Amino acid sequence: MIEKFADTDDKAAEILALGRMVSYARQQAQAMDLEFSTYCLDVALRSIVQDIAKKGFCFAANENMVSLSNERN
Repeated sequence: MIEKFADTDDKAAEILALGRMVSYARQQAQAMDLEFSTYCLDVALRSIVQDIAKKGFCFAANENMVSLSNERN
């Protein structure tokens, strides 16, 4: 039983790390005015958030991976 929780924690940490990488890449693309790249990374980030929701992972409220609607200009 403990192994199952450890496996779930590892997967959650990996998905969160992936989200952070995509979020960083999106921010950089936006800063360089790369509109299409920003859009594609936006889609990728939203997909990761959907996968997190489907898997039922729960992260701390301060893990702010997505505030996409506020970042768009």
